[in-house]
Amino acid sequence: MPNTIKAAVFLILLQSFIFAIISLVDFKSGLITSFDFILELISYSIFLVFPYFISKGGNKSRWIYVVLSIFSTFVFLGFSLEELGITTNLHKTASYFSVFANFIVITLLTLPRSSRDYFY
Repeated sequence: MPNTIKAAVFLILLQSFIFAIISLVDFKSGLITSFDFILELISYSIFLVFPYFISKGGNKSRWIYVVLSIFSTFVFLGFSLEELGITTNLHKTASYFSVFANFIVITLLTLPRSSRDYFY
């Protein structure tokens, strides 16, 4: 597996880990209910399918992840943070990191020739 793919998979896993920790902090501080906490963890765990298939060379998974990342970045940039329900500094920092990481992941998965040659 090329180093660019390893870095992209690592960033995807790091994003999921950070948001899971933030959900745990929100749950422990009483900002979200236990139902919301479980729902968020389920959604994060579903998203963990992408790094697995991307690391195995799945071209469809790569493009689905790229499209979802572009969509989420446009949604984040198109609305104010308050409209999206992002009010705490922890959430703001994680959201900015996520946009930056999405940009890097999209670049790593689409631009380098070694990345394009790896997928089937």
